[in-house]
Amino acid sequence: MSSHPVGDSVAVAVRRDANVLFVRRAGTDPWTGIWWLPGGGRDASETLADAATRELWEETALTVTANDLERLTSVVATAPTGSRRRFTLFAVDAPGRAVQLNEENDAATWKPPAYFLSQPLGRFRQRSPLMPGWIDDVAVPFIQHLDSRPR
Repeated sequence: MSSHPVGDSVAVAVRRDANVLFVRRAGTDPWTGIWWLPGGGRDASETLADAATRELWEETALTVTANDLERLTSVVATAPTGSRRRFTLFAVDAPGRAVQLNEENDAATWKPPAYFLSQPLGRFRQRSPLMPGWIDDVAVPFIQHLDSRPR
């Protein structure tokens, strides 16, 4: 068992019919250009659901409450450095307002969950030692979980 504490991150699958909201990461870090679900890290004083509602609002200006969220699954991933992070996936039906992106993302689209897998993931894997584990241990299982759920 690792002696590293576990940090928390959340992702929110905003559902509209058979599609989910993907946002494309802006900036210059290894995540730039990847389409993923809105989300991010949990602040120390927050619950996981509170982090999910905050991250969704910050990245998309979509407002939901913690009670609106459905907690779907969690996974703990270990980075090459030994640090560990728990990633929790929530789902919510799309509120009836337009998405407004913050500076973290430069585009948004509504696509089936499997859209994530159509990206050039091999290119992203090479950008950082963290990316292969995140793709294989977090992102792909989350997408498979969303694809297997009846709507």
